[in-house]
Amino acid sequence: MEKSKPTVLITGITGYLGSHVCKVFLEDERYNIKGTVRDKSKKEKIDPIKAAFGENFEQLELVEADLMDPISLD
Repeated sequence: MEKSKPTVLITGITGYLGSHVCKVFLEDERYNIKGTVRDKSKKEKIDPIKAAFGENFEQLELVEADLMDPISLD
């Protein structure tokens, strides 16, 4: 991630809205993107967005977030 770009956090990127919003921001290339998922190791959730985002997926930082654990959202 480039430090000079602002960072955007997009929650729920494996969902319909989150994935579309994330794709738009990734294609824009003016932002560092962090996307929340419940479990980064779940290939059945990650592989579809990896395919949809194509080469832009490498620009995405995945972070695990649990809405019941406020510390995970820091």
